[in-house]
Amino acid sequence: MSRFAIILLAGGLRANELHRSLGFPVPGLPLEPRRTVLQAWIDVLRADPRLAGATMLVPCSSEFDRAWFTAELRRMARTGPVEVMLDRRPHRGVGGVVADVAAEIDPGLDVLVVEAGTLPPPSVGGVLDAGDGAASLVIGSSRDDRPAGVVLMRRRVLEIVPKIGYLDLKEQFIPQAVAKGHRAIAATITATALRLAARRDYLRGVRIWQERLAAGPKDAGSTLLGSSVVCEGATVDARAVIRDSVVLPGAEVSSDAVVARSVIGPMIRIPEGTIVVDGIVADPALASRWIEQSAVDRGSTAFPVGAVAEWSHGR
Repeated sequence: MSRFAIILLAGGLRANELHRSLGFPVPGLPLEPRRTVLQAWIDVLRADPRLAGATMLVPCSSEFDRAWFTAELRRMARTGPVEVMLDRRPHRGVGGVVADVAAEIDPGLDVLVVEAGTLPPPSVGGVLDAGDGAASLVIGSSRDDRPAGVVLMRRRVLEIVPKIGYLDLKEQFIPQAVAKGHRAIAATITATALRLAARRDYLRGVRIWQERLAAGPKDAGSTLLGSSVVCEGATVDARAVIRDSVVLPGAEVSSDAVVARSVIGPMIRIPEGTIVVDGIVADPALASRWIEQSAVDRGSTAFPVGAVAEWSHGR
């Protein structure tokens, strides 16, 4: 039986640039063929046998996101026990949210906190290894000492969090825990830590992930160049050029168009000869329409998110 509970942080009160622009959560974006950020995190977590059977708790800040994560995790099927919940206490901060969620679990379990909107590391094993020692907090980090989106903590440490009020995790909770005598250490688990909040960071994350898997960057014929991803349901004309970009479901890139270092949102049409460089071209309303139509096409009774989870790399 696992001695861990996983809290997968699904977002905050303020949606970041990608979420606002695209109309769905960042973990639904692709990193490689048929693998989203969320799927990559689940794969990394479940790859460690010490986390086998660990309950995963997913607090969300909106009904839309809760429905999205519920259906997406259900689609993955083999994720282990999962509870997706709505955070009904605003302005608690990450530290407050973690404490509120952890209050509902077995006090004997250690808590592994994961930020779903960060680039997954190759493994969380280094954090779990370090957690076998006397430290109360183990912070996953990159080689340049940046937080890597993973924190392991003893359940008792969360007792310092007040029942009301705001408490951030990194800037407030961890320093306060150390000040109260709890030992915190870092464990290097990745070469590069990256929060996928903005277009530039997300596209860099795609490149790093594909390089890690020896899947890119590479030229994939005359149309797709570098670390480019074209999703199932998108259309790219043979005379268009896509470089280091992502084209999401239902989008259409017409003849002689050039898309470089950009993200093209669901159901967006890029006209013939258009040049898009360093941008996000998207409409959240169109994304919602695509998701809803996908559910009708698939005959799904669950919240319709399959369309943003099934990706295809290349033409």
